Amino acid sequence: MKRQKPSIHTMLLVSIITIIAVPLLVSYGYFLRDSYQSSMERAQFSVQKELDREAYEMRSALFQLQYQIASFARNKAIGELAVNILFAQFAQKQMQRLVEDNAFVHSAFISDGSEFIIEGYPSSTYRIDASGIAAVSKNIMARGEDMELPLLLTLSSTIMPDTENTEPKTLLFFVMPLRKETGSIVNPYRVTSALFVEIDLLAAQTLLDAPDIASVLRFGNALLTEYGTLPAGKRVNVEQTIFGSELDFNQNDSLILSIALSQESFLQRFQENLFYTLVFSALIISLSFFLVLRLSNRVKDPLVELTKTANKFDSGDYQPYLKDQEFVEFEQAINAMNRMAATISRQISSLKEAKLTAEKSEQIKTQFLANMSHEIRTPMNGVLGLLDILNNKVTEREQKQLVARITESAKTLLTIVNDILDLSKLEAGKLQIEHIHFNVKQVLLGVVRTFSHSAKSKNIKLVLDSKAISQDWWQGDPTRITQVLNNLVSNGLKFTHDGQITITVSSLNNSNTDYLEFRIQDTGIGLSQEQQQRLFNKFEQADNSTTRKYGGTGLGLSICKSLVEMMQGQITATSMPGKGSEFCFTVKVEPGEPQQAVPDTLSVPDLSQFRVLVAEDNPINQDILRYLLSETRIQAEFVDNGAKAVNALSAQLPDVILMDVQMPEMSGPEATKLIRAQGFTMPIIMQTANVMTEEIESYLGAGAQAHIGKPIDKHVLYKTLSEVLAKSR
Repeated sequence: MKRQKPSIHTMLLVSIITIIAVPLLVSYGYFLRDSYQSSMERAQFSVQKELDREAYEMRSALFQLQYQIASFARNKAIGELAVNILFAQFAQKQMQRLVEDNAFVHSAFISDGSEFIIEGYPSSTYRIDASGIAAVSKNIMARGEDMELPLLLTLSSTIMPDTENTEPKTLLFFVMPLRKETGSIVNPYRVTSALFVEIDLLAAQTLLDAPDIASVLRFGNALLTEYGTLPAGKRVNVEQTIFGSELDFNQNDSLILSIALSQESFLQRFQENLFYTLVFSALIISLSFFLVLRLSNRVKDPLVELTKTANKFDSGDYQPYLKDQEFVEFEQAINAMNRMAATISRQISSLKEAKLTAEKSEQIKTQFLANMSHEIRTPMNGVLGLLDILNNKVTEREQKQLVARITESAKTLLTIVNDILDLSKLEAGKLQIEHIHFNVKQVLLGVVRTFSHSAKSKNIKLVLDSKAISQDWWQGDPTRITQVLNNLVSNGLKFTHDGQITITVSSLNNSNTDYLEFRIQDTGIGLSQEQQQRLFNKFEQADNSTTRKYGGTGLGLSICKSLVEMMQGQITATSMPGKGSEFCFTVKVEPGEPQQAVPDTLSVPDLSQFRVLVAEDNPINQDILRYLLSETRIQAEFVDNGAKAVNALSAQLPDVILMDVQMPEMSGPEATKLIRAQGFTMPIIMQTANVMTEEIESYLGAGAQAHIGKPIDKHVLYKTLSEVLAKSR
């Protein structure tokens, strides 16, 4: 049987009696004693802490002033003032700055032990009784060659002007000998005078207005300042040495701060507060006990309503609860819950709207990228195709070199377009990694073939080292591995002017997981530590000068990093300026099995026994395809839109169709669907500048067997034609 839970009425009564009343009565005596002891300990700790803080601040100020005076005294003009009156005006300004810029400095003057003050600030220092400090000045000058820092000492206020009718006081000074360079090796310095800096400790104390605290500052037995009256009765006294002196006639004197606090006054306040607190607590407990008896029954119903409202909100019904409440706390709680419900409802609506906006924005972005890809790749197809034709037609060596340079520039532009599309796919999470069998040595040889011409033109040696792999065949994504290798080798060639680029591959096994490790080492310009830190950031290069000199978008290495991480690996770079760079990346793989050799894609197949129908609206692209197809001797018929392609099937059936996507009157996908609807089964190859994954999937869904991206690579074209024709036999 389920145990019945207690009511809030009973729990309130029991809680007050158990938690408040009984413990309070039992612990009253202990509480009073412990509170008294801990309060006294806190009082003593507080005084000690206050002394430590005050002493630290005064000590820091004096040390800082001591070193500032030492620096001031090393000034050549100050040191030679006693023997060269030409420095008088400069010295007076420097002492004025010393006094006015330091809150702790009251005055400063220079004495050489004579009856007159050489220089000082303020002007009243000229009336100082110089004979009263002559002995001190001479003592300081006598031992001045060994003094690097000013010393602290006291003088009577009677030496100061206008003090005849005042009670004598003790004044505190920093004293520093002033020296002149002699140019002699034996005695490089000669002491000329002594600098006296009067310290005003009133500005150094922060306890002047503290209640119940008295402080005394003395130097040895001499009283400097006294603030407040030492409290009578029980008190705590603490003192601390702030600064010492090393003068012969004052050698044991030190600057000492003492603080005293009256414990009696603190204890009296504590006892009064404790008494009032206990009385007030007793009244509150009694009143609370009485109110609980009356209010507990009136609390239950609002709590039940609150629970019902919360459950309603939890179920998704955010209609506000409008019933009036007797107590303002419950009314505030209900209002807060209603506001919360309204806020949640608005946020849900905003989230739905934002979700729709984001989806629409993503669609617009995807469509924009697809359109941009098509618009860029279409003219690029014409440029590269015509360059390929031109390269086969021209015979002059210089013309061939010009064509090769134009072709390289066009391929560079195509690489940039591909990088932008890859970045978009990575950000959208739509780039997929393959898992197929591949030969890593063939991958590396392909990379070397790709860059062999560029390396040879720059007189750079490409070195391949694959001795450290346990086997040749693996399972992974050779396309993306090749993409990363191409990017790194391309960078190496770009930033290397002489020497070599070494490509090394090795197989690793870590915790029964296989990895391939690739290292690309060059002898180029190298990178600084700062440049390496932002090397893999999007849209960033080593610096602006790199972009101006070598070009590039700053996307390649960022894409490499993302691809390597998608292949469950890591990429790092180590480099030193002027010493070259080494890029290392790993990819997770699995052991593979040897596959049947792929036919050489560089050879042109003989397709003279086949017939192809080409649907292409762009005249330049028609000319390029006409030339490329003529190499295979295939019979080709050309139409300029999808409708004509459908009508052409009624005259003579082709063995294969090359179908463009964006054409007037009828698009390629529309024509493909209509051809399949009429029952024709010949293979259809879509050839377009749209290379987004979603677009390619839609073409295949419309009935196409394959896809060729623009700009058209003739080797890809020949390979695709051979494969689809072989399957259709």
